Amino acid sequence: MGIADNSFDTITLHEVIEHISDPIPLLKECARILRPNGVLLIGTGNTDSWTRQIQKSKWDFFDMKRHAGHISFFSPKSLNVLASQAGFSVVKVITHSVKFYEKGEIPPVLYRLVKVFTELLNLPARLLNKGHQMEVYLRVTKS
Repeated sequence: MGIADNSFDTITLHEVIEHISDPIPLLKECARILRPNGVLLIGTGNTDSWTRQIQKSKWDFFDMKRHAGHISFFSPKSLNVLASQAGFSVVKVITHSVKFYEKGEIPPVLYRLVKVFTELLNLPARLLNKGHQMEVYLRVTKS
């Protein structure tokens, strides 16, 4: 038994979309079961983040030991393109967090210094959409 059209006001997909090779069918299904003006919230890593730019191929979302199954990666711009293809418009993008090292990857004193520096970068990263994590709020465009 399937879910009826227009069944929900809100759907959340946290740490989901990066596990799907073709997210368009999933997003279209979300659009179908959302009521008019319904909201889809997607939480995933931000390939446009300062963290990814500094860490390059060592970015933790690329680490298959820590995040098995990550096969798709997104930026605010790419999610905007996907949204429009699936019947959504982007309402808001929030990014947050900057991190360059995990505890234990570098000496403790250096880790503390880097941690203070990244904490200072959190607000500018959020304001410039350069945070490590992102939440994208999409509104279904059907009437």
